[in-house]
This record gives sequence, C-alpha cells and structure tokens, in this order.
Amino acid sequence: MPFLKNALQAWGKNNFSSVLKKELLNLKTADLPLYKATEHGGYVGENNLNFSIQSFSKDAGNIKIKLFVFFYEIVIGCNCGNDPA
Repeated sequence: MPFLKNALQAWGKNNFSSVLKKELLNLKTADLPLYKATEHGGYVGENNLNFSIQSFSKDAGNIKIKLFVFFYEIVIGCNCGNDPA
C-alpha cells in the first residue's frame, strides 16, 4: 500500500477528507491491488479511478479509513447476450 504523506499530515484537520481523496486520485491503478477484485479475469482500466470516503478514525496509533473504490474492469472477448457478434 502506498504511503499517503499529505493525508497523514492533514489528519485531525478539517481538510483531511479532501487531501486524502486528492492523494488517492493521484495514485496509479498499479499502486493498488485492484486486480484482486476483478470478477471475470479482466484487466483493471487505467482511467476513471474514483473513491468515496465513508468514515475514518484513529485507534491505537493507526488511522482506519473505510472507503469505496470504483474502477473499470476490462474483459476481453466478452460474449454478452445482446452482442450480435
């Protein structure tokens, strides 16, 4: 997991969420283990990575963040039901 220096420095301040989201959006998809969440053996799309921060707290020296990660999975050779190919 990448080290989010700016978010750590903003901890406890009013702008923590916005700093965290900005820092997350600057990550490359390769920096995150998103391939573990692909359901169809596809590839993680390089664009359109987004995050929704749900909550955050501090416990025993750790910052815990609950967030949703949105990304595209590219499935090659998909044979969809409505695909005439």
